[in-house]
Amino acid sequence: MNFAGLMAPLALVSIVSGLHPLFLFAYGILFTLFLPKFGRERLLRRQILQKVAAMAVMGAGLVTTFT
Repeated sequence: MNFAGLMAPLALVSIVSGLHPLFLFAYGILFTLFLPKFGRERLLRRQILQKVAAMAVMGAGLVTTFT
């Protein structure tokens, strides 16, 4: 019972930490569009597709790990 209680928070922390690239990418786009003085992100199609592909691979790894 104690082991199961420890595993649930561990899985939640791992999933949330795996979503960091998605949040950082969203913040980068928002800063680029609305506050370019504080941050810039390349918004060319090729760079966006590369970043989305990398996030998809990370997401697939999370799904594989916790299913």
